[in-house]
Amino acid sequence: MIGFLAKMEDQVEAVTSLSRKSRFVILVLLCICVSVLYINYTESKKPTVRSLDDLKRLWNIGQHRHDDVIDQTHKSPPTITSAKSSSYRILDSSGLVFQKGSTLRLVIEARDLAGTRTTRGGDMWFATVNSLNPKASTSGNVVDNGDGTYLVQFYAGWVGVAKIDIILAHPKEACDFVEERVWPAEDRQVWSGVFRVQDGKKLKTTKTTCLLQRNGTKWDNTCEYWYPAEMGDTTLVCGKPEDKNTWSCDDLYSLGVMKARVDLTASELIQGKEYLFEKANVMQIVEQGPKHIKIDGTQDVRSVSLPPCQPDLPDQTSEGFWFKDKWHSLRCRNTPWHNPTVDHIAQCFKGKSVFFLGDTTARQLFEAFHEAIGLKFLLRSDDAHYRFIRHHSSLNLSVVYQARPLLTTSSQVPIGETRFETDILNNLKDQKCNSVILLSPSSHTFLDRMNFLEMVKFLKGAITDLLARCPKTPIAVRGPHPGVHGTFTSSVYGNNIILRDIRDILKETLQGTGVFFLDSWDINVAYPSPNHVVLPVDVAKQEVALFMSYVCKDFS
Repeated sequence: MIGFLAKMEDQVEAVTSLSRKSRFVILVLLCICVSVLYINYTESKKPTVRSLDDLKRLWNIGQHRHDDVIDQTHKSPPTITSAKSSSYRILDSSGLVFQKGSTLRLVIEARDLAGTRTTRGGDMWFATVNSLNPKASTSGNVVDNGDGTYLVQFYAGWVGVAKIDIILAHPKEACDFVEERVWPAEDRQVWSGVFRVQDGKKLKTTKTTCLLQRNGTKWDNTCEYWYPAEMGDTTLVCGKPEDKNTWSCDDLYSLGVMKARVDLTASELIQGKEYLFEKANVMQIVEQGPKHIKIDGTQDVRSVSLPPCQPDLPDQTSEGFWFKDKWHSLRCRNTPWHNPTVDHIAQCFKGKSVFFLGDTTARQLFEAFHEAIGLKFLLRSDDAHYRFIRHHSSLNLSVVYQARPLLTTSSQVPIGETRFETDILNNLKDQKCNSVILLSPSSHTFLDRMNFLEMVKFLKGAITDLLARCPKTPIAVRGPHPGVHGTFTSSVYGNNIILRDIRDILKETLQGTGVFFLDSWDINVAYPSPNHVVLPVDVAKQEVALFMSYVCKDFS
């Protein structure tokens, strides 16, 4: 160590012994070298998409962080609907005491930040009644009267003291902005595309940027990937790799979301309207109103006369209620299938191929399904987070979870190992018609509204064709569930306004096709803890119970 310091001292002395002019020249050269190294380093970190004018604005990212956007506070205008100023009152003459099995009715009066009564509808409200003893909860059906008041109706399904929560999910201003600006906006998702080739024993890779475009436009120096049977006119467009002698468009191997770029486009999209997505205007509880009611009667939870779970069931004032961790549907007879007998399994699923297709929620239901029929789900070394395949020889039962392409995960996902729901349905050629299908297309909120409508149209066609080939195939389509968002981007792109629209689009488009619509909205709103993208375990179990009640209604 001492020897090293001595050498350093000699080197410093040698430099300082030079003339002042020589020392200045050396300093300038050092600065130039450092600058060149820094430029080369930063340029090497930048992906190259030299040919897409639509992507130019995406390159100038700077040091953008989504946390900076979340932490900002923007002042709301005084005319925006406010949970602090709004109130509610109970309409029934019985006061605060209700009989089990009756309907609780109340009305919300919306006011703005200044305390003025609003005279128009359009706000988005959630309403729940819940108790701890017994553990029970339900959600209220909210009807917009169009004049600043909202009628809420609850079903009193249990006995005890219960708490009322009226929640302003989004004010009208946010609903209008999302419908007019956010939901129709294209280019909201950006992926990093990895091109891969085998050069002898060496594997070479390079990256470019990819996004979705529509209307058949032709770009220069790009790779275009069409999915006409699944997405119509919407195209995945990627920048063409710079070295054309090494890589071709056929070498695109995988896609992973470029989160910083997605955050940037989201912040640009809502510029000037940031306050609509901040805490003060999202999921705020109304405090002005009676907080507790009493429900009298006997505590037994008897099922009312309900039809079997089947397609095209009429809407109900209340979808159901939670009681001691079980969902009691008021729409159809849902059997508690999570402890079924071996006879039920043998009769209903023996020899079947069960498919869970779509988003990550389908993967959760795939796992819960195994628990429901008494087969433990364990991860295997050949599993991928976008595909699970199981065969249970004792029942001759095959169960598959398959994710669709264009996943919104930052992990690189091989494009050849994901498949569209429509593609799978169109290629089911089972002559024995032994398939059972659950589709969950609801979480694809990165698609713009036109793109989603187009995708659902093709999905409807694939369902119709499959049922023409195999008329008795049980097909269920799971609707979206609302949730609390943990990131800035999900609060903009995956907000409850878009999710509610997706729910309505699926219900209306698939009406009359012969599929069972598994409506997940109220079962999640009513669940007595905040919901995120990932379902609570109890909710996943009860949704599988509804699915199985539909598939196995002849064996219930």
